[in-house]
Amino acid sequence: MPSHFPQLAGSIVVSIARRHYRVLELLGEGGYGHVFKARCQEDGELVAVKFPKTDQDSPQFDDEITLHRQLAHPQLAALLDWGAHFAVFELLHGRTLREHLIKEGAIAAITARAPMLHVLEALTYLHEHGVVHCDVKPHNIMIADDGAKLFDLGSALMMAPGAPGGRLFSPAYSAPEQLLGAPPSTKFDLYAWGLVWLECLTGQPVFAGPNVERLYRQQVADGEVPLPAPLIGHPLGELLRTVLHKDPRQRAGDAQQLYRQLLDINLRDIPRGAGVGTYRYDQSTQPLPARSDVTG
Repeated sequence: MPSHFPQLAGSIVVSIARRHYRVLELLGEGGYGHVFKARCQEDGELVAVKFPKTDQDSPQFDDEITLHRQLAHPQLAALLDWGAHFAVFELLHGRTLREHLIKEGAIAAITARAPMLHVLEALTYLHEHGVVHCDVKPHNIMIADDGAKLFDLGSALMMAPGAPGGRLFSPAYSAPEQLLGAPPSTKFDLYAWGLVWLECLTGQPVFAGPNVERLYRQQVADGEVPLPAPLIGHPLGELLRTVLHKDPRQRAGDAQQLYRQLLDINLRDIPRGAGVGTYRYDQSTQPLPARSDVTG
């Protein structure tokens, strides 16, 4: 699609076989594509249509559609249809976790448990099918009417011996070894899941900086990710510590096991906004390590 396509909403109709979708408005964009709300002209159904950002062939976009065609889970955004250079997804009703945190602030732990469990359900399913999402973050979690849903497989990779990294990702939520080009692992996603949990509790990202280099340095720096004071010694804090080890050799990698453990933890004694403003990880003055310094 041409680079000015986002400005053409309302005047574009895309077709697949006997179904026609009129593009209505831009919903958002990711690393590889623009997503629009659209309406099926045959039955009036509202959907989300995704187009690659470039009018050239996009292997990453094609890979995303290929993956989606093999997957179906209640906690994943559903692929409904696809055509040449676009894909049709269910339209998720609600708002992203990122939007919720901006508007409402921190979430009580007891409230955050349900959506975080839903994300673990989605990750368990993906990992069982050999897929690493590689971009778990509040922006890609929709708090929908029927529970939280994980979406955007644009950065997803298959787990396989010698599988390369190299896809676009979000440094603020990327495991150190992911940034250093390690082969895809379930531990990428669970590290990010742990960071999202902390962001739910505090209302702010653990890692923040003025540029990508600063975020990169924070992630690959030595030292553990700090926990808010109310989590020190709490079972939830102990659980999160297992997924937030900088060294992947020490990090948990089983989403289903984490799901079971989280179900058993009493969260009522953790206050909303636990530790807000009391911590921020910044060891960004350290030199960048060589790619071989962090392995998985």
